[in-house]
Amino acid sequence: MDLQLKDIVSTEQTIQTQKRGKAIRLDDGLAGQSEALVSYFTPTQSALKVLKNIQKSVLPNASPQQRAMIWHGIYGAGKSHLGVLVGHLLRHGTDTNAFKGLLKKLENLDQPTLARELANTFPALEDSGARPYLVVPLYGSQNAPSLQLALLEALYDSVSRASGLDEKLIIPKTEYDAAVTRFEDILDHKPELQDASLDKWGLMQEFLTADNLLTGLKKRTPEALETFKAWHVKVSAGAAFRSADAGGKNVTEAYFEACQNLAKQHGYAGIAILWDELGYALENLLTKRPYNAVNEVFALQNFIETLCGKKDNGHLLFMGLTHRDLGNYGVDSGAEQTVIQRLRTIEGRFGNFHIELKATEQEGYHLLGGLREFTSRGEAYLNAADENLEALTGICSKLAIFNNFEPQELMHVARLCYPLHPVTAAALFGIASRGSYSEASRTIFTFYTELDKETQGKVFNQQVDIQRLYGAELIRLPALLMVYEQSIAQELPALVDMYHNAVAKIKAQADAVERRVAVLTVMLLARVLGDNFQPTEKFLAITLYDATVDSVEAAYLQEDLDWLKQAQFIYKNDRTGVWELESGGNVEVGGLIEEQAQQVDAGMGTHTLLNNHVDMCADLFPHLGIHDLDPSPAGIVRAYAVHLLDTPFESQSLKLDNECLSAQVFLVLPKDERAAEKARISCRQAIVKNDRLLYFWIPRQGTRNLDAHLRRYVAIERLLQQAGTGDSMRRRLLMEWENNRYALIKLLREYFGGKGLEDGQAQIFAAGDIDNPLSCRSWHEFRDLVGTQVNLLYPKEVPVRAMNVNHLYVEKARKIPKLEHLLHHILHFDEDVAEKDRNDLLGEKETSERAATIDGTLGKFANDLFIQGADVWDIKTLEQVDEPIKSVLQLMRDELVYKRKKAYPVSELRKTLLNPPYGIPSAAMPLFAAVALRADYKRLKWVNGKGAFHQNLASAFNEGTKAQIRHEDFNRKQLNLLRALAKALECEWVIQDEHQAARETLQALRKHIEALPDAVKYTAKLSRQAQDFVREITQPGRSSHELVDFLLLLNGVNEALRDGLEIDGYSEVTRLLRNLLGEFDEIANARQKEIQNVLYAFLDNKEKLIAGLQAGNQNCIANALSAEKASQMVAPLVQCLANKSLAECSDMETGRLSAKLENVLNTALTPLPPVSSPPTVTGTTNKPVNTLPLGTVKPAENTPARVVMVDDILVRFRQVIDHYKNKADKQTLLQAVDALRTELQ
Repeated sequence: MDLQLKDIVSTEQTIQTQKRGKAIRLDDGLAGQSEALVSYFTPTQSALKVLKNIQKSVLPNASPQQRAMIWHGIYGAGKSHLGVLVGHLLRHGTDTNAFKGLLKKLENLDQPTLARELANTFPALEDSGARPYLVVPLYGSQNAPSLQLALLEALYDSVSRASGLDEKLIIPKTEYDAAVTRFEDILDHKPELQDASLDKWGLMQEFLTADNLLTGLKKRTPEALETFKAWHVKVSAGAAFRSADAGGKNVTEAYFEACQNLAKQHGYAGIAILWDELGYALENLLTKRPYNAVNEVFALQNFIETLCGKKDNGHLLFMGLTHRDLGNYGVDSGAEQTVIQRLRTIEGRFGNFHIELKATEQEGYHLLGGLREFTSRGEAYLNAADENLEALTGICSKLAIFNNFEPQELMHVARLCYPLHPVTAAALFGIASRGSYSEASRTIFTFYTELDKETQGKVFNQQVDIQRLYGAELIRLPALLMVYEQSIAQELPALVDMYHNAVAKIKAQADAVERRVAVLTVMLLARVLGDNFQPTEKFLAITLYDATVDSVEAAYLQEDLDWLKQAQFIYKNDRTGVWELESGGNVEVGGLIEEQAQQVDAGMGTHTLLNNHVDMCADLFPHLGIHDLDPSPAGIVRAYAVHLLDTPFESQSLKLDNECLSAQVFLVLPKDERAAEKARISCRQAIVKNDRLLYFWIPRQGTRNLDAHLRRYVAIERLLQQAGTGDSMRRRLLMEWENNRYALIKLLREYFGGKGLEDGQAQIFAAGDIDNPLSCRSWHEFRDLVGTQVNLLYPKEVPVRAMNVNHLYVEKARKIPKLEHLLHHILHFDEDVAEKDRNDLLGEKETSERAATIDGTLGKFANDLFIQGADVWDIKTLEQVDEPIKSVLQLMRDELVYKRKKAYPVSELRKTLLNPPYGIPSAAMPLFAAVALRADYKRLKWVNGKGAFHQNLASAFNEGTKAQIRHEDFNRKQLNLLRALAKALECEWVIQDEHQAARETLQALRKHIEALPDAVKYTAKLSRQAQDFVREITQPGRSSHELVDFLLLLNGVNEALRDGLEIDGYSEVTRLLRNLLGEFDEIANARQKEIQNVLYAFLDNKEKLIAGLQAGNQNCIANALSAEKASQMVAPLVQCLANKSLAECSDMETGRLSAKLENVLNTALTPLPPVSSPPTVTGTTNKPVNTLPLGTVKPAENTPARVVMVDDILVRFRQVIDHYKNKADKQTLLQAVDALRTELQ
């Protein structure tokens, strides 16, 4: 009988929808079939980790990271199935038939403790101690335009579906309700808008009229809310809709109150969010929506931190299901760097769980079984082939990958996977675990489809021998290459190129082509499948022939291996027994590589090699550098650094690279076992200042084997860069490079990886303790251990949950937008801050980054530093705040306000707060300092600071700060001096607040001196003491104390105060200060007097003087002389003559002014001599030139004025000058001419 494989199994697409094989959608699973799904759930290692965390997450002392989880894994890894299980547990407890079956499975898997703890923590709902959760499932973006609205929509839906819950009593007034209230208020004032078409405002996408829109709001549709917000701006003169103004709670507040109400009214523990395909929602946010992605991520962060951090009943559990880490969604979506950084930061808020299906666990094979179904004939044939099935699984059980399976279990797996060979099925999980191979397609679910397409249906059209089922018809390991070759070629291009070159030559031989290509294909796939698929002869025989090496069935295997080896396509590692691909042909590169390798850093050790070749080091040691730890319970992200360390080393010289790091890990590079032991002993003396942590990762046998491979790595790269390298040579070199790198990575896994820790070939020691190596088996476990130990260093930490300020290191990248503005609001909160800005967000927009910063540092769910009164918000005093922030604020106040002889360097306080036991990020320190100093900042002064107090505070805690501060209160002697100064300046002195009066007096002194003209302040006529006084007052950055200290040094002041004079306001000191200040008045008066003395010589003939000035067209000066007193004439006269004030004139200019004024007045009093008739200018009219007095203008005539020739003017000028030749010297005449020239100009 002719029978094809498709007659036995069907892989039509519709089969993928059957219940056990289909992709489970979490919300659907919870809605209708959770009992069934839980009943056949098989716990994997990934699921066990999640269940253990779930059990701890509901306890009162659970951390936010235990309650907020991200489960990430490839498509088909079982995340949704696990979500249904957890949702069922949280909703119904363990007292259901399905879950009782699961507890039994846990016991069978040697997990009795977990089974017992789950049963105790989640009892039957009838139990008095039962505290179920309201389970809120979400899928993707819920068709909502934002993450927040998706959360709100899901809450409404879950409460409405839950039995016995009244939505109105559980959920407070939200943004939807506030929008309805505001909408109705608008319609009350403008009823004509109710039936208006939204097209009028360009908004008619979802709703036709305003009334339709109102209906949509009442139904709480996200589209209605977004449309309403846009409509509100149009009809409210540009004003944006503010939910809070109408009493609406934001999403975080709504969930908070819902959690509280569920706990108080119905005995719930809280709310559990299970967000399936959260990654889709993020992708939608980042690529399709016109939303501010940064604000969205901020809002999600605030949501998690606020609700998952509550210790009592009424908290939140959050489980987000994604396909990869959150940060990668930003990268893959091409988002801006700020968005990517935000996603990576918020990623630290979650406990991360990698959900994966392993070939060594049964759960994944159930998925494979759901991708096909047996035909009725096929099922009968297979049932009759149990003997063949038993033989197949018997031989497969000899492979390490199936060691965990009992015989019956392995038979069950093989039957589920048919027509896949068991090794092929296991390999699919290996492929799927490589995200880059499977992200674009659902590996488990599409393999059959892809294979059918690649083979054009040949796989399922092949003939089948009914008597030999579970044999030749099975889809064997080489078939994977047909589907995944492109992905493998991207990772290992040289190896794939080498493979194709070998295949081409095998086909040219036309002998045993299929067998030999199959052997090569298994060797190629082994490079990406991992340790369980290494092509030893045993593995090849079982995988290709279902036989042992020495059996008749595998007879051809040895023949093919020998032939391929002879052709130089493969070689055998005699130490491991593993066969590897190598290039064919006659190109010999081994000698070239060895020769080049000998020249690479000859005589240098491993550490030097790695330091000298940075790119190689980065490639092989991805763990080097600075790495974030998970956020602490207070939300602070701390970091540790990983560095290489050569041996021998001086333990005393070891130090942290950065004061903001919390721990440092050294990967020690001992040459051999002896050097490794010496390094271990050196760890005993290693001590780190400031209680930071040091760890040493030491390979017990040394790292000597690395050197040769490292040199080969560099040597091959140099050869590849040389010109003239042909294609054949380049192919072989690339092959050697990949092989050498592969060998290096295997070594490094033994030295500095989980393999070495598991095998005991490597140990990790904490500084000072060499007798107790750390108990961890992987980098992940080690990182968790470091995080736990680091958190113990900071028992006095305070909550800092704002993502832009909560990192303890890399502070230069952490900037708070408009920090100075925020600090000013805090310091002046109860003074000049507008009433609209006096709230717990300092007036910031609720969705802004600054609002998130305030909320995450000062807000209710961080340090709770605001207090709401009957009418207005206020900031708590030190007496009102609680620990632990109270101790920090008190410390800051004590250090910054303490009275010292010298100014206090803020760097000392910064260092204290960065170090244990506080560990506070420096970016948050200015905010806390502003709160601590609100009542005292007016008494403090920045030394050498510029600008207002809050402006200096903004940068005072920066790395490398030079900021210094000092207390501005004064001692008794200083107060006595300033009281005397106040009297000298005629300032008010308030006895009740002497220090404030002293500060105001100094401010008045500064203003008095600054107001003096520069010509007075900086004249050489001042005494040396007065000149020093000006210099001291005007020098930038001089503190009040420094100025007072200078005043004490003035002649006689200190002596008078020492004598304790108290004669009516310290009259002796007042007299001395008045004398000093009087110098400036004397200088100013002397200049005035000089001008007045000139006037006094002429004012006896004032009327004649004014008439002469007017006749000479000197009306400005004439008007100035019309004042009653000479002192009143000075200012306008100087303005007329110099075009500026007397204060602006220098001493030299004042002297010139006096002389010029005297000349002008003399001229006005001296009559002009008679002037002979001017010469006649002959022109068209032949009329004589009119004779006019100097300085007068001929009245306008109807006829055009004749042109006055230059010669005419010169004649008159010469007459005037001749008149004065005998009365004034030549210099005076020249000055007069210059003055006239200036006036004419």
